[in-house]
Amino acid sequence: MKKFFTMILVLVAALVFAGCQGNEFKTDGEFTAFEWSIHQKGPQVTWVTVTVEKGKITNYFIDARQGTAKHGPVEAQDGTVSDKWTFAWNAKTKKELKEEYGMISIGGSEKEWYEQAQLIEAAWLKDGVEGTDFSKIAGVTISDGGYTKLAKEAVANAKAGKVVAFEHTMNYGIPNIVWVELTLEKGKAKTLVVDTIQATADDASAETGLVWNAKSKQQLGYFYEMFLPQFGEHVTDANLEAYKTWLKDNNKLEWFEQVKLVTDDILANGLKAEPTTPVAGVTITTSDYYKLIADAYKAVGLN
Repeated sequence: MKKFFTMILVLVAALVFAGCQGNEFKTDGEFTAFEWSIHQKGPQVTWVTVTVEKGKITNYFIDARQGTAKHGPVEAQDGTVSDKWTFAWNAKTKKELKEEYGMISIGGSEKEWYEQAQLIEAAWLKDGVEGTDFSKIAGVTISDGGYTKLAKEAVANAKAGKVVAFEHTMNYGIPNIVWVELTLEKGKAKTLVVDTIQATADDASAETGLVWNAKSKQQLGYFYEMFLPQFGEHVTDANLEAYKTWLKDNNKLEWFEQVKLVTDDILANGLKAEPTTPVAGVTITTSDYYKLIADAYKAVGLN
């Protein structure tokens, strides 16, 4: 009898464990983590996407997009010439470049970057991302470069039901990255946030190149200063309340307030294409945001 009850307890424990494992990923879909960085004084964005199907990870995908940076004479519209930084995102990612990336031609490697990335993805799928050691994966000579960290973040996003969609952009000749974060609850959209990281360049220096801002637009909040020319002075802690009052008196909203109107509208009324008539109070360009929001919804089968 004692042995019988022991077997029952073992069975119950196994069922509980299996249930917990089954609930590890509450939603199927594609979950991404990314980070921006600098490559040879130009822009770079690296990401890992995890695919979850029927509650299990079925695929890892690593990729990166780099860019170029040049410093030299640039002629302005008025005919004046001065030294400036010019940037451009590469048309193809590292994986899309395949042999064009040229890792083998540099020497020290028998496999191209995309081939090594595939070996890493296969190792993660087989053994998981914890304790990954690239030096022990046959055929891999590249250093980790933050890939494992991003893979862990992507898995964490999958477990949390957090969907990330992003794209590289340019703003007045300077690289930017725009992204959307969608969180789910019981298979439905719960929160939706749009954000952007911008960058600067010191044209007077031929050494620095691109510098990513320390804070995103959302993190800057009122200090993004979208209406700086009209307000007439930089927003500081000392005049923050005066700036808020000025916005209210002039019927204006800061960037983060305007994108919240867009996301609140979608959360309340469902996914939609960019409307011909903007949401009341929205004056900023929103085409990229609506596209990325649609991409985020699509990643987990929402519509």
